[in-house]
Amino acid sequence: MNNYRIKRISSSIKKELSCILRDLNSFEIQRNLLSIVKVSVSQDLSVCKVYISILKSKVRSYDVFASIQSSSKFIRKELAKRLQLKRTPEIKFYKTDSIEYAIKLKKVLEDLS
Repeated sequence: MNNYRIKRISSSIKKELSCILRDLNSFEIQRNLLSIVKVSVSQDLSVCKVYISILKSKVRSYDVFASIQSSSKFIRKELAKRLQLKRTPEIKFYKTDSIEYAIKLKKVLEDLS
């Protein structure tokens, strides 16, 4: 499949997922700052890997991530409504700490200078 099309679909999924996550009524999700770091879609559009970073967690980040994973079927259904794809990919969520790591690294570099 065309690599440009995959990138365009990944970008659309990332945009729609951020809206869907913002609209979810889960207490754990709404009380925290979430960031979708990366979305990668397989060439055959069967699997979509979503990397999420959870910042400034008032609840344990594990609980927030578990809430997102438990809502994955609902999220996929909402994504299918919003995107005009023949087949909506299966969504797999992965937790990443890359943004927190970048913030810590920035603080260390600021302390050195």
